[in-house]
Amino acid sequence: TACCMLMQLHPQPQRTEEAHTNAGEVQQMATVGFRRLMSEFRKVQRALADGELPWILQCEPIEDNMLHWKVVMNFPPESTLQQSLTNLAECVFDTMRDRVTLHVRFPPEYPRSPPEVWLKQPRLKYRSEVPVTFGGKVCIHMLTSVGWEPASSASAVLTEIRQALLDSGAEVDMAVSMKRTNPYLDSPPELTRLRTERFPLANSFVKEGLTVLSTREAGPFLGDLSKLEVSDKIGLPFEFAEELYGR
Repeated sequence: TACCMLMQLHPQPQRTEEAHTNAGEVQQMATVGFRRLMSEFRKVQRALADGELPWILQCEPIEDNMLHWKVVMNFPPESTLQQSLTNLAECVFDTMRDRVTLHVRFPPEYPRSPPEVWLKQPRLKYRSEVPVTFGGKVCIHMLTSVGWEPASSASAVLTEIRQALLDSGAEVDMAVSMKRTNPYLDSPPELTRLRTERFPLANSFVKEGLTVLSTREAGPFLGDLSKLEVSDKIGLPFEFAEELYGR
C-alpha cells in the first residue's frame, strides 16, 4: 500500500572542513617550485577542457590556495567502486554522491617532495589491499619518498591513484557513509514530489526517526517500487494503517 506521510527530521549539523590559504607556505616554496605547480594546474585544466581526463569531474584550489587542491573523480560504470558509489547516491537521494572527492596537499618542497593525497568522501571499506588508510590518506608507491619522481605530473599522480583504487577492488563502506551523510539538511531535490497540501489531512500522522530507503534498496523486500518515483506517494508498512485510517 502506498500513501502520503509527513515526517519530521532532525538532522545533525553538517560537517565542513575549513581550508585557508597559508601565505607562509607559499612564501616558503621556491619560485621555481611555485611556477611548476602553476604549470601543472594549467595542464590539468587544459586536459579537462580538451576531454583528455573525462573521469576528473572537478579540479580546483580550495579557497584560492594553490597548495591545496580539491579533485573529484568517477570510475568506469562496470567497476565495483563505481557501482558502490552509484548505490550510495541512490540510497541517500543525492546524485552528487556517485563520485570520490580527494584533497591534494603540495608541500613547500614540491616538486622535490611528493604531494599528500587524502580521500575526503566517501568512506571506503577498510582492507589491506585498498591503498587508503583508515584515516583517509592515500598510500601508493608513487607518493613515497622512494617512489617519487620530481618529473611526475599532477595528471599522472591522479591517474595512478584512480588505477590503484580500481585494481584493489575498493568499494564504499555503505554503513559508515550513509550514517555520515545527511541528505535532509536541505530537502533533496528528488523528494520535492512529496510536497503536497494533503500532508496536514493525514490524521496528523507524524513519525520521527524513521529510516527512509530508496526504491532500489526497498525492492528486495517490497517488490518493484519504480512507479512510486513518478508519483506523489511513498510506501509505508501496514502497521501504520490504523493510525492513518482508523481514527
